[in-house]
Amino acid sequence: MFKIKYTFTLDTKKYLNQLREIFGKKIIDNKYLFYPERIGQGYNYFIEVMPGVAIMLMNADIKVQVEVARYPTEEDLFILHYDLSDEIILLDVDNKSNKIGYKVNLGFALMDSNASSTLKTPVDSSFFALRLIVSKDFIYKYMGNAFLSEKNKQYYFHDHIDSNSILLIKSLKERNIFDDSFDFYLKGVALELLANFMERYSVKKNQPYKILQIELDSIEQTKLFLLDNLYGSFPSITFLAEMAGMSESKYKSLFKNIYQISPMKFFIREKMLVAGKLLGSGSLKASAIAKMLNYSSFSQFSNHYLSIFGYKPSEGFIKKKS
Repeated sequence: MFKIKYTFTLDTKKYLNQLREIFGKKIIDNKYLFYPERIGQGYNYFIEVMPGVAIMLMNADIKVQVEVARYPTEEDLFILHYDLSDEIILLDVDNKSNKIGYKVNLGFALMDSNASSTLKTPVDSSFFALRLIVSKDFIYKYMGNAFLSEKNKQYYFHDHIDSNSILLIKSLKERNIFDDSFDFYLKGVALELLANFMERYSVKKNQPYKILQIELDSIEQTKLFLLDNLYGSFPSITFLAEMAGMSESKYKSLFKNIYQISPMKFFIREKMLVAGKLLGSGSLKASAIAKMLNYSSFSQFSNHYLSIFGYKPSEGFIKKKS
């Protein structure tokens, strides 16, 4: 196991020097480094977005287990952690374990820099995550008491990543970090993610804490069932509610409270994310993908695709070919 120990800071030079000492690798252009081969292949990219906001992007294929221990810092910061890794990533905050990962569990976590955390990756895994490091004063300035009522308390919660933020983060995978425009694009993504966060949590009162753990586990089980059956048809609310062991009305209400989307819309969104990946490969036509995803009507498939991506699948195929 490769162990990493560090603290978060908005000081770019200080943070990058920590990485240099940990990995023994040269910092390139004062913003990123490549991981040593004994760990795997990938990079850690860190830049300031604006005063009070920084962004870190981690993208790696890791061949050994890595334990990342973050220690409390004197700076008053919030860390917005977004994880689109395929595997389950274990995130311990003050000795409380949480499973995060895009396809398996809740992929967003908000952490307080005054609390410690430990992140563990599996052996031979792909890790793709983004972190916004934001000063608490910045958050309070724009969100005020709508976010936290007690300014000085330590804070943590986890949630799913909203669909708009998923698409923003996924778009970074298509970008080349060596392009001159990458920094501008990364900063743009950071600001959009921050805007999404503020809009969402200035209204939402952290609903997951008001739901019993057994209910959260039951809803999560149905979510996993939907993700495992994206090539089929929607199983019906009745079926999902029975699987969760609750009434249809309670099931629909809890699902939307937890994931901020209805079960049907969640299922359609995830289908379209699969469709987008298949279409992006250029190996299949849109009509073939529609049939693969169990659409009897190409028009319905096209409309669903348009609602998620903003353009029709036929247009995306043309763009790919050109």
